[in-house]
Amino acid sequence: MALFRSILLKLGIFVLMLSVFSCGGDNAVSNSTQATAYEISSNSDLMIARSASQTRDAGLSVTQNQLDTSGAGIWISGQGSVSLKPDLAVLSVEVESDAKTVSKALEIAAISMNGIINSLNSRGIVGTDVQTQHFNIHTRYDWPEPGRQVLVGYVVSNGVAVKIRDLDAVGEIIDEITIAGGDSTRINNIGFTVEDQAPYAAELRELAVNDALTKARHYADLAGVTLGSMLSITESGGGNLMERDFGSGSFTMARSAAVPPTNISSGELELKLNIQAVFQIQ
Repeated sequence: MALFRSILLKLGIFVLMLSVFSCGGDNAVSNSTQATAYEISSNSDLMIARSASQTRDAGLSVTQNQLDTSGAGIWISGQGSVSLKPDLAVLSVEVESDAKTVSKALEIAAISMNGIINSLNSRGIVGTDVQTQHFNIHTRYDWPEPGRQVLVGYVVSNGVAVKIRDLDAVGEIIDEITIAGGDSTRINNIGFTVEDQAPYAAELRELAVNDALTKARHYADLAGVTLGSMLSITESGGGNLMERDFGSGSFTMARSAAVPPTNISSGELELKLNIQAVFQIQ
């Protein structure tokens, strides 16, 4: 009997321990389930947060693109031009001498240039109206046979720019300096310009703006949009004077002929000013 009771007691303890272990396992599974649910919930929140962040970034990108297109409008150029008579001639004069020695070449060039300067001074062309453009001394070689060069002399060139305000006397002045400088004289170029262009600036700007407005209205009508106000305006250059230049070829003939006298025509010039304008589209 006592043995039977001892066996029953041990069986009861064993059943009780199984019950305890079973409850602990359920709690562990429950805790594990809760942890997994928390992780899923946390991950979901993170994914939602990331999605919201990406949405905001996308919205910012769209806003930036919209800002990039805010410069849309009508971009147009305008030009103002004025035709006028020149009041200044700029003559490029040069003397060129050739001799066996440097000193002799310099002497010939100096005599020719002094004659030209004296001739200009007699016409009242002095001071800043005569400016040296270049002065050069270089050697001259001959090739008597292939691969062999021989020094045969030196060449001196001296060039000046001469401002002539009496346009009716340009031809006479060219003849006079050609005679004064002798055979060493070279007339390289002559150009006509307007010495003071500032008085024409206001008129040129007005013409350029009106030209831009006319073009912008035309483009707006063609595109079927309403032209807004002018947003910006940029002036390119101050005033581009289209000078009239002549080459040296015709003056070579004038120098070699004693008669008739050289005839120079100043003609007409065109002063231009360009702008860039941007107009809003309403």
